[in-house]
Amino acid sequence: MSSADTTQTDTIKKQAQELHTKVYLEKGYITADEIDDDGIFNDEYADRSVYLFAENSFRDSTCRYIKADKKDGIMSLPTTKNFSVDPDILRDAAGVDRLSNIRPRDVIEVSALASVQHGDINQGKRGELDATRLLYARVLRDSLDQGHKLWVLNTHENLVRHLEILLGKEQIHRLGDTKDYMGSPTVPVAINPQEVVRTALEDETPMGDMKRQYLSETLQGVSDRHLDKKMLQLLESHGIAYERSPLLKRTLRHRKAIAYAAIAGYTAARAIPVAHIDGFEGNVGVFFAIDFATSFPYTWGLVEVVTARSPAKRIAGGAVAAGSFAAPYVYFWAEGNDYPAWVNGVVGGIVGVAGIMAVNGIRKDKQLEKRLEKDDGLTDLDIEAK
Repeated sequence: MSSADTTQTDTIKKQAQELHTKVYLEKGYITADEIDDDGIFNDEYADRSVYLFAENSFRDSTCRYIKADKKDGIMSLPTTKNFSVDPDILRDAAGVDRLSNIRPRDVIEVSALASVQHGDINQGKRGELDATRLLYARVLRDSLDQGHKLWVLNTHENLVRHLEILLGKEQIHRLGDTKDYMGSPTVPVAINPQEVVRTALEDETPMGDMKRQYLSETLQGVSDRHLDKKMLQLLESHGIAYERSPLLKRTLRHRKAIAYAAIAGYTAARAIPVAHIDGFEGNVGVFFAIDFATSFPYTWGLVEVVTARSPAKRIAGGAVAAGSFAAPYVYFWAEGNDYPAWVNGVVGGIVGVAGIMAVNGIRKDKQLEKRLEKDDGLTDLDIEAK
């Protein structure tokens, strides 16, 4: 059950927060002074959290996931704010080329896991799923519906090992060192929910059968809006029905095709006016071909500048990007004479703006890396005090 269900929002949130407060108070993670007049522990993330609650014959469990805010994005989440995080591992886990490609709506933090046993676990109904597993299955469902690329969380080593067994060790990306947080040692990790579901559906081992048992029920009716063709085929092969989005939304799912179309459109938009510029004596088709062909190595070069770990690869990427971007304009100037001053000004402006945008993008990524790594001269104590 989830507080995202508009018919039960208040009820589920109240049950989840009551259980969360009870367990955290008993374990000493919070104090009585932090509880409000309603007997609930509320923190700064409560208003942008979705709470989940699950129960069976022997256990009640709860957790929540915190949405990143639009202003600070991934840096608005507890783990990235309070832990030193390896940006390369984070980027790889999310499956993106640049950290700045992780949009606020792409990432959530799973937190506040709490559980209370109220019966003999050995007397539970045979085959009845652990309530904690049901919670994670529901968060996976929400993540597929909403297109989340990344979960971040900080949790105890015991739960990390449990998740490695449950989800697969390769799915748990350790982001940094263990640190005391809320009075308890926890380790920061990242999980890609789409990869968790994909590998679970492809797993033919007995553990895979168990994973599919709790996924098959939870994922019934999942939206196809953010799912690729391979994922949809996996759902179909395991009898998991999904909800088909309108045609336009399905088309927008093919991001690479859209990106290539956008590049082609942008190239055409630049090539067409060239034919009407006084002084240009070259072939518009050749200009278009050069512009279009070099747009792809230009993109590759920028990615290398941002993501390559060795200086040599970054330099090579920068050289490829600069050369690719300049190539059509070299042809433009080589095949023309006596261009009006405004033409040279416009072309120079395009080159200048593109260069500024590229440098600015790289600068933003580097700043985000430093914030994640806490590479600002602050100690852990300084960070906790902020």
